[in-house]
Formats: sequence, C-alpha cells, structure tokens
Amino acid sequence: IVVCPNGGGIGISVVFQDHMRSVLTILSKKLNDLFSVEVAELLAVQKDLRFAASFNISVDIVEIDAL
Repeated sequence: IVVCPNGGGIGISVVFQDHMRSVLTILSKKLNDLFSVEVAELLAVQKDLRFAASFNISVDIVEIDAL
C-alpha cells in the first residue's frame, strides 16, 4: 500500500508467486479514495483475489505486511 502525499488516493500492488516463489504476474492499481491501513489492505486482498480468479490462478496463501 502506498499513500499519495497530495491526498490523491492510495496505490496497491501484489505479486503472485508459485510454490517455488517464481513470479507468475504482478498487479498494481490506484484507488482514488483514502482508507485506513487495515481497510486498504483488505480492499487490496479482495481486488487481488478477484484478479487471480479471472485468470484461474489458485491462491493458497495470502501475506499482508501492514497488519
């Protein structure tokens, strides 16, 4: 999660890795609202899981560094 200093929103990113920790794909997105760190992390997880599902990527573990 990255907070834009001018109040322009937050940036979220995720790295999808396989069981060998090889990178499968990376996703970055800007959200134009401001949220608490906890809410922003949960929104990021929600968007990431939907993205994974759209490409039939199976997710077994979700790691969050801000909570």
